[in-house]
Amino acid sequence: MHPRPVKEAIRNPAVKKLFLFVFIVLPLVLVLAVAGIVLSGIEARPLAGATSIPDAASLARGKALAEAYRVSLLKPDGLTTLSASEADINRMLALAGRSLKKATFDARVRATGMTIAVSIRLPKTPLGEYFNGWLTFVPSRDGLQIESARVGKVSIPGWMILSAIRMGLDGGLGAGRGDEALESVREVRFSKGSVSVTYRPTPELVADLQTVAKDAYRQVVVDIDPEAARAYYARLVDTGRSHAGTDTVSFTSFIGPVVALARERSAAGDAAAENAAAIVALAVYFGDARFEKIVGSVRTGSAGGEPPKTGHVRLRGRHDLVQHFTISAALTVTAGLGVADVIGEIKEVKDTGAGGSGFSFTDIAADRAGARFGETATSGRGAIWVQNLLAGNPLENMFFPSITGLPEFMSREEFVRRYTDVGSPAYQDVIEDIDRRVAALAVFGG
Repeated sequence: MHPRPVKEAIRNPAVKKLFLFVFIVLPLVLVLAVAGIVLSGIEARPLAGATSIPDAASLARGKALAEAYRVSLLKPDGLTTLSASEADINRMLALAGRSLKKATFDARVRATGMTIAVSIRLPKTPLGEYFNGWLTFVPSRDGLQIESARVGKVSIPGWMILSAIRMGLDGGLGAGRGDEALESVREVRFSKGSVSVTYRPTPELVADLQTVAKDAYRQVVVDIDPEAARAYYARLVDTGRSHAGTDTVSFTSFIGPVVALARERSAAGDAAAENAAAIVALAVYFGDARFEKIVGSVRTGSAGGEPPKTGHVRLRGRHDLVQHFTISAALTVTAGLGVADVIGEIKEVKDTGAGGSGFSFTDIAADRAGARFGETATSGRGAIWVQNLLAGNPLENMFFPSITGLPEFMSREEFVRRYTDVGSPAYQDVIEDIDRRVAALAVFGG
């Protein structure tokens, strides 16, 4: 069609109205409708309450479920059924909520189905400070079925939610793979307080999921050069040998030389990448060789052999705080800030069980300081700032907070008596106190 007939057609009143409706009015109505639904979800009170602190047995059960799912994906040719109790689901959702910081979840399982509520805390607005929604799953012998969803007071039919999930899976896995993923779920059964899911993913789907997971992981973490990590580990080994026979030595005697080397190497490279490699080397040196599974072998050549003796290295007079700090920093570099904070919390929860040292906010302080150190040291301007501040002979109070007055060594019973759970105002007050102490440190611009 030539331009002139098109222009003449648009001048036609009927065509002009249709054009305005399709290209202006309809998109505007859709945008306003979506905005209305989102705004309707903002309410004064959370729909999902605070998450309760899990015990050591709960964490073990969650680990067993995750391992069972992982193993099932390695054998995709047969049907697999996984069962979980309402308590299991809520424990896993609680851990997810802790990772997401502002989110809380609450699952309710009945014979007629399962409802999962979510509340996300927002900055205060005239409408409220919580975004609330819930999703209802129903029994099915033919794939995954969602009865409905609700955002605030607005109900959304289940087929629309499934369509949105299908589109999201298509976007992540490739066109047409959303149907394949949803159809891998063969049956969903509910009883009072329990859910069972039978599924059969194809090998191609499993491979796609693994690829997407790896790609997502690469988006979160800094790419760590194993050769660089080996250089920093060798520097740590040399530093340790120079302090052999010393009763106690500050961690500053180790982090200073390593950061100095990072600054030197950054003259011809990337400061954030160098800092990331140095942080992983610190974590491996001070006792967690599992990071080598992520970055490759670090303890090689003359730096290999027997693990170094590091028990005399201290932060605030304690060796355990060195381990908490370095491992949390490395977790942030390799898995993200939220994950590092959550794992620190999980470790303290496990310590409230039999044989554990008890829940300690001093350890949480070391975890959170380490996590933020890892984040700052591997970000833009922060990478160079950290190098300039800590290279050489730094002081502990430049990067590690005071732990004076922080409660520690609490049994589960004492923790529950004093703080109820990890979502309580009393618990959050202590966390906010810790975060203020951390934020005031010179390495974070305080």
